[in-house]
Amino acid sequence: MIEVILHLLYGLLLGAGGYMGYAKKGSLASFIGGASIGIFYLIASYLLYSGNVSVGRNVSLVTSIVLLVLGIVRFVTVQKKTLPIVFISMGVIMLLLQAYVRTRQGVKTK
Repeated sequence: MIEVILHLLYGLLLGAGGYMGYAKKGSLASFIGGASIGIFYLIASYLLYSGNVSVGRNVSLVTSIVLLVLGIVRFVTVQKKTLPIVFISMGVIMLLLQAYVRTRQGVKTK
């Protein structure tokens, strides 16, 4: 259940962050990026909750990799490093969660 809650929180957090970027700076890219990545985490959360664990974990894995790569690209290309470090951290945390869950419990399918 903690896996479902973490995905739900990450999805909401990223969606809210995208909206904040849009509201503060008028950045449509922030809004679209935050909303789309957030939606994928929310989809993963729903799939995990509904029992489709294998697909939910795969959606989360791909989303986490995308988030990590985007964070690294932003880190290299921008002056202010705070936000890219947050993206990188979130991606790494979710990848570590995936690694832990997959090694401890195995991939359960239903």
